Amino acid sequence: MPIQEKTRARDTCWLPEEGQGHRAEKVHISVVGNGFRLDTIKKVAQTYLPRIFADVDIVDAEFANVIVGTFADLGRSERVGHQEGYRIFADGSQLIIAGDTEFGVLYGFYEFLKKSQQGCPLLTMEAEDQPAMEVRMINHWDNLDGSVERGYAGKSLFF
Repeated sequence: MPIQEKTRARDTCWLPEEGQGHRAEKVHISVVGNGFRLDTIKKVAQTYLPRIFADVDIVDAEFANVIVGTFADLGRSERVGHQEGYRIFADGSQLIIAGDTEFGVLYGFYEFLKKSQQGCPLLTMEAEDQPAMEVRMINHWDNLDGSVERGYAGKSLFF
């Protein structure tokens, strides 16, 4: 396999590779609001949802069965209580993915993608999460002072 093909396959991380969606459910998704992270959700939805679901459209909120946005942008009074927290829940015939901020909405959308890949029916998806720590760290061997555990290869690339 040429290097370019290997790189492209790796770039998708855990998101599905190209191909036709295998789930028959229709997803009519609306991303409500404006912002960098919401734009990211729109791009990811356009690119990756068709790889999970056979029928995907990006529509206005009134026609959507999946609505994504902050609680404020959705006109809802609920709150998760943390800027990176999110909540996924069904409200009638719609699945709501919401958070207090765009950060939370983005984390919630990725949870939606994970549950979709696992085959969870749309209107039975439920999740609520908020980080236990203010700063999230990757599980690697770099210390906060820039050194690397056990002396591997000098200083950290992250600091």
